[in-house]
Amino acid sequence: MFTLKKVFRGLFRRRRLRSVPINSIVFEAPPDLHPGDSGLMALAASISRDGLLNPLIVRKRGSTYQLVCGRRRLEAAKMCGLGRVPCYITGAGDAECAVIRLAENMHRREPDFLEIALGLRELVAEQGFSIEEAAVCTGLTTAQVTNKLRTLTLPMHILTAIRDSGLTERHALALLRISRDEVREAALCEMAYLDMGPEAAEKYVDKLLRTRPMQEFPGQRLMYIVKDVRMFLNSVSHGMDMMRGSGIDAECVREDADNCIKLTIRIPQEPVAEESRAKAG
Repeated sequence: MFTLKKVFRGLFRRRRLRSVPINSIVFEAPPDLHPGDSGLMALAASISRDGLLNPLIVRKRGSTYQLVCGRRRLEAAKMCGLGRVPCYITGAGDAECAVIRLAENMHRREPDFLEIALGLRELVAEQGFSIEEAAVCTGLTTAQVTNKLRTLTLPMHILTAIRDSGLTERHALALLRISRDEVREAALCEMAYLDMGPEAAEKYVDKLLRTRPMQEFPGQRLMYIVKDVRMFLNSVSHGMDMMRGSGIDAECVREDADNCIKLTIRIPQEPVAEESRAKAG
């Protein structure tokens, strides 16, 4: 059984620190990194000023290096225009790498509940860990692991909006009690706008379900109050993905100016024919 302590002890016993060309580092990018993210910009400013003090962890894959952990540091280093970055090169297997990624997210100064949940899902769904084994490995209880995995039953655009609004896992679990996505989104906007803490959010959902049964919502227009522009951008991105997934060749071009973000959206009137999409692919 892997534990965080064993994995890291093995990693640093076998570590090799190298300067690696930044363009040779590859990774699968989840849909939740924003170049305008204030935390990412602050990290880039720190790297520009002091250099990359905490090396990335990678493993060799042919002529490239697969990123094990340090995705935000890598993106911030790219923003700074760095050509090479310091990396620990590990020979860890897939399961050990999954534990390393999860451990880094759990030990951040401000842990990211969504990345921790995704890391746990990787352990359970891809590496074959049981809930009990994942709990032992991470030092969490089985109930904590189960709740973190439960949050992933929410749509990803809602999860990223929760995280980007500075809300928490408890907010996500409260929203899980609402069955209709449009009502969840309205409740999420209200939570973010009013800066509700977890307990206040849970009471808000209690009152919402008690006083406004779900059957009252159809036909009513829900008012959305957007506190963070990233919530709106996430919704636009989600809508574009839905259109493209249904065969509509929609396109959204983003331009960042000094005082605004300009989005140019092009939506053809007719869905793309299957043959045309096949040729384009």
